[in-house]
Amino acid sequence: MEQKILNGTCGDGLTWCLKGTTLRVTGTGVLEWCALWSSCWKRIRRVIIEPGCTGIGVLAFWRCAKLRSIVIPVGVTQIGERAFLGCGRLRSVTLPEGLMQIGEAAFADCSRLRSIAIPKSVQSVGRHAFWDCTALTGVTILDGVAQIGSGAFEGCTALRSIEIPDSVRSVGEGAFEDCTALVSVRLSKHMTQIGARMFYGCIRLRAVTIPDGVTEICDSAFWDCCRLTSIDIPGSVAEIGPYVFIGCKGLTKIAVPDSVEKIGDGAFRYIDHIEYHGPAKSEDNWGAKSMNGRP
Repeated sequence: MEQKILNGTCGDGLTWCLKGTTLRVTGTGVLEWCALWSSCWKRIRRVIIEPGCTGIGVLAFWRCAKLRSIVIPVGVTQIGERAFLGCGRLRSVTLPEGLMQIGEAAFADCSRLRSIAIPKSVQSVGRHAFWDCTALTGVTILDGVAQIGSGAFEGCTALRSIEIPDSVRSVGEGAFEDCTALVSVRLSKHMTQIGARMFYGCIRLRAVTIPDGVTEICDSAFWDCCRLTSIDIPGSVAEIGPYVFIGCKGLTKIAVPDSVEKIGDGAFRYIDHIEYHGPAKSEDNWGAKSMNGRP
């Protein structure tokens, strides 16, 4: 039985037509959430957005759980918060050059999304943008991207490696938290901080180089990275937060440069051998129980 053709508006200057399982959007302006197509979300498997669209709004395709592919044209400059939240069958999406912002949780819980390339025009990848994309194995971040938000790739349990280009100045806390398959990381040389919980629970992480220029390693940054066997702390680091290396069972030796002025509680707990060349230990600069469970 032939399915009814549906159509309507989805923002000032934009119209949509659902024919069969394909939703086509035409016109100009920002694509907004439409109550009518959200009521027939089970039909939508493919979305084609024609040139003229300038943005994809908040919750635009929320609940389109059977959506498998989407064509986003050049000219779209922003993808709004939770735009594709929970599109559990979305396998592929191509982000166009000229895109500037990926909103908070834009692709969160897209559990079958396998790869993503973030174009160099993107200034900001929002908080939890790709949270819990558990099939995501390939992430390409092109040189030009400026900021990666907190928890952006948290829970991407199939992701094995990541390279953060030197254009990136800021990576939010927990950006790669619980990426349990992550083995290797290359960080931007212009980063000045390793954020809190950045690699928390990355149990297969073996290698990471902290760039010279980083001044602070924040709390729990490498918590439970139990296969990390070596790490070099550069001479630019002034502060190491609490519990940074707790649970790093493979890390048996670590050298702390004389630039380090403050070390938080439990930072090196359970690491057997620490070479420390900084200021004399005191309650002010060497946190209580900072190593091996002892002050």
